Amino acid sequence: MSISVLIPAYNAEETIGRAIDSVLAQTHPVDEIVVVNDGSTDTTGKIVARYGAIVQYLRKENGGVSSAKNYGLRETKGEWIAFLDADDEWTPDKLETQLGILDQFPDLVWCFCHVMNVPPTDDNDGEPNGRIRRILRRYGYLPSFLSAAATGLTIQTSGMIIRSDVIKEAGGFDESLPRGGDMDLWMRIAMRYPAVGYAPTAHSHYYNTPGSLVRKYDSVPPGFLKLKNNLFRARGTSLQIQKDFMCYARRISFRYFMILALGNSELSPDDYVEYRRLFPLGFTRNIALAMIRATPKRIAPRIASIIRQIYKV
Repeated sequence: MSISVLIPAYNAEETIGRAIDSVLAQTHPVDEIVVVNDGSTDTTGKIVARYGAIVQYLRKENGGVSSAKNYGLRETKGEWIAFLDADDEWTPDKLETQLGILDQFPDLVWCFCHVMNVPPTDDNDGEPNGRIRRILRRYGYLPSFLSAAATGLTIQTSGMIIRSDVIKEAGGFDESLPRGGDMDLWMRIAMRYPAVGYAPTAHSHYYNTPGSLVRKYDSVPPGFLKLKNNLFRARGTSLQIQKDFMCYARRISFRYFMILALGNSELSPDDYVEYRRLFPLGFTRNIALAMIRATPKRIAPRIASIIRQIYKV
């Protein structure tokens, strides 16, 4: 199994070395490391150059994280692609653990691991939930990526390894999305290949770095609006995939409807009405949204935080 590691980077001079070092420290060596400099204006390129031929360095004009990943995908040679953000890092046994799962279940075409937020946040307590653990004990993998995502399982790009031909078959990353492009691609892959490998131990550390390519959750990301496109794709698949997709879509919709209720959303009124029609929420979640709207602005974020923990969104 030849493995390429793809690292998109933008003004990552303070963290790119840590990311590369974590790849070089893997107990299972990789075949190539590809760093795509997405138009950085700092010393990212000079730092990568210090590693010499061991790292393939590519530079392009700034076009966003999805553009950088697609650029790198066209240059990678590995049968499998492992993604790592420039400000994240892996534990030394990350790839060895995932390859063990893929070797045990050779029909799987992708696998991800649990990711620990650094510093820890309410979104990530470091452990997958009980339902996920029961599924793993029964199957050894997750039969439905979308169903797992609907439970609130932490899914980050730096935890993913995917067969390269599967990424191409799904169409790669949508470059019209400056944010949310990773989950949009995962949904498209999941509709073709529902089953996915999963390592429940945190083998990747996700650093909340201000100003990086993908860290911006103060408003509705464009990837959310792609739920409608993926709804139409889901309708062309099996009834089970449609059901799993709707469960996931309602969870994500609820999260961003809360952001809208807090007044921090870019979602237009027309989009809001349409998405409430496409992804209707249950009675209790509608009550929760009403509570946030009725709560004074100074304490509404705290109420929303509590609701997010209750519903795992």
